[in-house]
Amino acid sequence: MYPNASASRKNLRVMIIDDTPLRAKVLQSILKAQGFTVSGVEHSGAAAIRLIAANPPAVACIDMDISAPDGLSLVSRIHASHPDVYAVMFATDIRRQKIIGALEAGAVGYVEKPLTAGRILDVLDPLAGLLSPQALPDGDGPSVLVVDHNRQMRALLTHMLRSLGYRVIGEAASGMEGLILLERDRPDVICMAIDTPDVRGLDALLAIKACHPEVTVIFVTAHAERETVSAAIQRGANGYILKPFSLDNVRNGLHQARVL
Repeated sequence: MYPNASASRKNLRVMIIDDTPLRAKVLQSILKAQGFTVSGVEHSGAAAIRLIAANPPAVACIDMDISAPDGLSLVSRIHASHPDVYAVMFATDIRRQKIIGALEAGAVGYVEKPLTAGRILDVLDPLAGLLSPQALPDGDGPSVLVVDHNRQMRALLTHMLRSLGYRVIGEAASGMEGLILLERDRPDVICMAIDTPDVRGLDALLAIKACHPEVTVIFVTAHAERETVSAAIQRGANGYILKPFSLDNVRNGLHQARVL
């Protein structure tokens, strides 16, 4: 179980968007049984957009196959209009390209169907902890700098690192900002997204390792292809964390880099 999960679930307002009423009812039952607050259920993208505008939830659970608009378009619209709403996709198709498409649209989580309580909790419990009124304090472990252009992803990774006992000493929205904070704060570990828009993560790896070989570099990516991983390792990465984030993914990346 995620740390303090039960206590934080009731504070998480979750909206369900699924054009199959029976499946939406099943999801609603699972969420309520696990202690979450279901703020609304909608069966069309258009209706969901209106409800979110009137009463934004903390998390929108969206079926990938919904229509008018489709799931990815709906996530994009929510992400653009309501940046504080976290979107989670539910889908049967778990091919990496489909997951990458959902992440690029603005989703922070991706749950495989058929839905089970375990699969849902793996994604929603970290969000419940992140959005809890009681912020998680830093641990006393190694210091970490988090670099990712997606604000929601930065916040989620920071929360997971703190739950594992690390001290997150800064967050950066761009590769250049990350390099500046690295020089200023000298963290033990830097978790850097490989797709920052100004300075590519792979290029930044070379610069970091050339100037600060003592810093542990963990690259963050949605791409699990062998070529991407190999290129990062060749440039000095000590490990990687795969998106979408789960506590196991983060823990594995830290273990791979030997900082766990």
